[in-house]
Amino acid sequence: QKLIAIGNPFGLDQTVTSGVVSAMNREMTSIGGAKIQNCIQTDAAINPGNSGGPLLDSKGRLVGVNTAIITTSGSNAGIGFAIPVDKVKVAVEEIISKDRLTNNPGRAVPGWLGADLAGPDLAAMLTKKYLPNMTGDDADDVGVFISKVKEDSPASSV
Repeated sequence: QKLIAIGNPFGLDQTVTSGVVSAMNREMTSIGGAKIQNCIQTDAAINPGNSGGPLLDSKGRLVGVNTAIITTSGSNAGIGFAIPVDKVKVAVEEIISKDRLTNNPGRAVPGWLGADLAGPDLAAMLTKKYLPNMTGDDADDVGVFISKVKEDSPASSV
Protein backbone atom coordinates (compact mmCIF):
# COMPACT_ATOMS: atom_id res chain seq x y z
CA GLN A 1 0.00 0.00 0.00
CA LYS A 2 1.35 3.43 -0.94
CA LEU A 3 1.62 6.03 1.82
CA ILE A 4 2.13 9.78 2.07
CA ALA A 5 3.80 11.33 5.14
CA ILE A 6 3.28 15.03 5.82
CA GLY A 7 5.37 16.95 8.31
CA ASN A 8 7.87 19.64 9.17
CA PRO A 9 11.25 17.87 8.92
CA PHE A 10 14.16 20.03 10.04
CA GLY A 11 11.81 23.05 10.09
CA LEU A 12 10.80 22.71 6.42
CA ASP A 13 7.05 23.41 6.58
CA GLN A 14 4.47 21.29 4.75
CA THR A 15 6.88 18.67 3.43
CA VAL A 16 5.38 15.63 1.72
CA THR A 17 7.18 12.32 1.26
CA SER A 18 5.91 8.99 0.01
CA GLY A 19 6.60 5.34 0.57
CA VAL A 20 4.90 2.05 1.23
CA VAL A 21 3.78 0.01 4.20
CA SER A 22 6.86 -2.05 4.99
CA ALA A 23 5.25 -4.01 7.82
CA MET A 24 2.33 -3.96 10.21
CA ASN A 25 2.07 -4.67 13.94
CA ARG A 26 5.65 -3.65 14.72
CA GLU A 27 6.71 -2.85 18.26
CA MET A 28 8.94 0.14 18.89
CA THR A 29 10.43 1.71 21.98
CA SER A 30 9.85 5.41 22.63
CA ILE A 31 12.62 7.76 23.70
CA GLY A 32 11.24 7.48 27.24
CA GLY A 33 11.54 3.67 27.09
CA ALA A 34 7.83 2.88 26.72
CA LYS A 35 6.92 0.03 24.37
CA ILE A 36 4.49 1.05 21.62
CA GLN A 37 2.82 -1.93 19.98
CA ASN A 38 1.02 -2.47 16.66
CA CYS A 39 2.84 0.31 14.79
CA ILE A 40 2.89 0.75 11.04
CA GLN A 41 6.40 0.49 9.60
CA THR A 42 7.01 2.57 6.48
CA ASP A 43 9.87 3.55 4.22
CA ALA A 44 8.36 7.03 3.68
CA ALA A 45 10.99 9.55 4.75
CA ILE A 46 10.16 10.45 8.34
CA ASN A 47 12.76 12.76 9.86
CA PRO A 48 12.98 14.83 13.04
CA GLY A 49 10.06 17.26 12.84
CA ASN A 50 7.66 14.84 11.13
CA SER A 51 6.38 13.41 14.42
CA GLY A 52 2.71 14.17 14.89
CA GLY A 53 2.10 14.64 11.18
CA PRO A 54 -0.43 12.54 9.29
CA LEU A 55 0.36 9.34 7.44
CA LEU A 56 -2.16 9.03 4.60
CA ASP A 57 -3.05 6.29 2.15
CA SER A 58 -3.16 6.95 -1.60
CA LYS A 59 -6.79 8.10 -1.32
CA GLY A 60 -5.90 10.72 1.30
CA ARG A 61 -7.38 8.82 4.25
CA LEU A 62 -5.60 9.04 7.60
CA VAL A 63 -4.00 5.70 8.43
CA GLY A 64 -1.67 6.82 11.21
CA VAL A 65 0.33 9.53 12.93
CA ASN A 66 4.06 9.73 12.19
CA THR A 67 5.90 8.89 15.39
CA ALA A 68 9.52 7.82 15.15
CA ILE A 69 12.39 6.46 13.11
CA ILE A 70 15.17 3.96 13.62
CA THR A 71 18.41 5.70 12.82
CA THR A 72 22.10 5.69 13.57
CA SER A 73 22.65 9.15 12.08
CA GLY A 74 19.63 11.12 13.34
CA SER A 75 18.16 11.24 9.83
CA ASN A 76 15.89 8.94 7.86
CA ALA A 77 17.31 5.49 7.19
CA GLY A 78 14.14 4.15 5.57
CA ILE A 79 12.59 2.76 8.73
CA GLY A 80 9.80 4.93 10.09
CA PHE A 81 6.91 4.19 12.40
CA ALA A 82 3.40 5.55 12.78
CA ILE A 83 0.71 4.98 15.39
CA PRO A 84 -2.31 3.43 13.59
CA VAL A 85 -5.42 5.59 13.27
CA ASP A 86 -7.54 3.24 15.38
CA LYS A 87 -5.22 3.77 18.37
CA VAL A 88 -5.20 7.52 17.71
CA LYS A 89 -9.02 7.63 17.71
CA VAL A 90 -9.15 5.87 21.08
CA ALA A 91 -6.63 8.32 22.58
CA VAL A 92 -8.47 11.35 21.17
CA GLU A 93 -11.83 10.13 22.48
CA GLU A 94 -10.31 9.53 25.91
CA ILE A 95 -8.72 12.98 26.05
CA ILE A 96 -11.94 14.68 25.00
CA SER A 97 -14.19 12.70 27.33
CA LYS A 98 -12.02 12.86 30.44
CA ASP A 99 -10.37 16.24 30.17
CA ARG A 100 -13.13 18.34 28.67
CA LEU A 101 -16.51 16.86 29.42
CA THR A 102 -15.84 15.43 32.86
CA ASN A 103 -14.20 18.59 34.16
CA ASN A 104 -16.49 21.03 32.32
CA PRO A 105 -19.92 19.41 31.85
CA GLY A 106 -21.91 20.76 28.96
CA ARG A 107 -19.16 22.80 27.32
CA ALA A 108 -15.80 22.30 25.76
CA VAL A 109 -13.20 24.62 27.23
CA PRO A 110 -9.80 25.10 25.62
CA GLY A 111 -6.80 24.03 27.65
CA TRP A 112 -4.76 26.70 29.38
CA LEU A 113 -1.25 26.96 30.68
CA GLY A 114 -1.71 29.72 33.23
CA ALA A 115 1.21 31.83 32.09
CA ASP A 116 1.25 35.31 30.58
CA LEU A 117 3.61 35.84 27.69
CA ALA A 118 5.68 38.98 27.28
CA GLY A 119 4.49 41.22 24.45
CA PRO A 120 6.68 41.82 21.39
CA ASP A 121 8.29 45.01 22.73
CA LEU A 122 9.25 43.45 26.07
CA ALA A 123 10.39 40.24 24.33
CA ALA A 124 12.65 42.24 21.99
CA MET A 125 14.14 44.10 24.95
CA LEU A 126 14.74 40.87 26.90
CA THR A 127 16.28 39.18 23.87
CA LYS A 128 18.65 42.09 23.41
CA LYS A 129 19.59 42.09 27.11
CA TYR A 130 19.93 38.34 27.79
CA LEU A 131 20.82 37.05 24.32
CA PRO A 132 22.92 39.86 22.82
CA ASN A 133 24.50 37.66 20.15
CA MET A 134 21.13 36.83 18.60
CA THR A 135 20.23 39.12 15.71
CA GLY A 136 17.96 39.16 12.68
CA ASP A 137 15.90 36.03 12.07
CA ASP A 138 17.66 34.19 14.91
CA ALA A 139 16.26 36.70 17.40
CA ASP A 140 12.74 36.03 16.07
CA ASP A 141 13.11 32.28 16.70
CA VAL A 142 14.10 32.51 20.38
CA GLY A 143 10.71 31.39 21.64
CA VAL A 144 8.65 33.21 24.23
CA PHE A 145 9.35 34.98 27.48
CA ILE A 146 7.02 34.28 30.39
CA SER A 147 6.10 37.48 32.19
CA LYS A 148 3.85 35.97 34.87
CA VAL A 149 2.77 32.56 36.11
CA LYS A 150 -0.70 32.36 37.62
CA GLU A 151 -1.05 30.75 41.05
CA ASP A 152 -2.48 27.20 41.08
CA SER A 153 -2.14 26.89 37.30
CA PRO A 154 -0.57 24.05 35.30
CA ALA A 155 2.46 26.32 34.70
CA SER A 156 2.94 26.87 38.44
CA SER A 157 3.80 23.20 38.96
CA VAL A 158 6.60 23.16 36.38
